[in-house]
Amino acid sequence: MEVYYRGERIEFTEIPQPVQRPCPPHAPAARAVVVTKPKKDYPWQQSYKNMKPWRTNRGIASPLVGIPPSASP
Repeated sequence: MEVYYRGERIEFTEIPQPVQRPCPPHAPAARAVVVTKPKKDYPWQQSYKNMKPWRTNRGIASPLVGIPPSASP
């Protein structure tokens, strides 16, 4: 190999290529497994027979008394 600069040959020292080492594959980091158990008072842990009935909100129904449920013909 020869190197020329502005038409004149110049001396150079060839640099050897660095040695390429194969990289070992990275193992994925292990994640900590956190298991949480639901509390015993959660609704899906109870039987439907033991659940309290829903209370209706009677404060909303009182202003609607006397108003027809649909438009008049």
